Amino acid sequence: MLDLHPENNYEQRHQPCFELDEADQRYLLNNFGGLIKRQVALLSFHGTSSFDADDMHQTALIALFEAGVRFDDIYSGAFPAYAKRRVRGAILDELRRDDSRSRRARQRAHELTAAEKQLTQTLGRKPSDTELADHLNCDLSALRDAYQDQLHAQALNIEEALQNHPLGTANENLHLEIKEELAQALETLNQQDKVLLALIYQHELNQKEVAVVLNYTTARICQMHKSALARLRSAVDKLRG
Repeated sequence: MLDLHPENNYEQRHQPCFELDEADQRYLLNNFGGLIKRQVALLSFHGTSSFDADDMHQTALIALFEAGVRFDDIYSGAFPAYAKRRVRGAILDELRRDDSRSRRARQRAHELTAAEKQLTQTLGRKPSDTELADHLNCDLSALRDAYQDQLHAQALNIEEALQNHPLGTANENLHLEIKEELAQALETLNQQDKVLLALIYQHELNQKEVAVVLNYTTARICQMHKSALARLRSAVDKLRG
């Protein structure tokens, strides 16, 4: 039932022996297809030309079947959480491996962060987009690309921190410490930031869906998301001393 294409990088690295019969495969597809769609939608804004939403879907599908093989009982109540962790982790693994926007994109994000800090110190206030663009010697379109790169990096860092310490593993205590840090940091944020991050990370809405809920443009939600993550990271850093 599963269409495997040998040219896919993920499948070249992972060639599991699918020990699921047709009934189990059908059960997984019927009951967890929505999980795959939701995780792809949530992470799709991280996508690149070499690893887009279609690639994420295929990666997630393979991860779901792998989870079915490795878990003792796919019909148990514990399987959905395990499947979600494996599907989400597989997509994040591929995003980390993807190099299409690696060096130049990371450089743009670093330059933007440095420019924001320098201009904030010089001006005594947060710089405008026009001032940032002038400082970086780029147009506003390129500045928006840099904002997106910066947002991707910040969001992936948070995703990875939670993904690397899942509940139900030997790292449970460390995971609980991280959750406590995040909970304390979240309390320092304003209500708008709390609502925005809850919609994205708790209710798992993508940016377009959040824009509809909060009645903002998608571009504005992108900016708000970036700012909220920056404030959250700053709050966590303060807690850690």
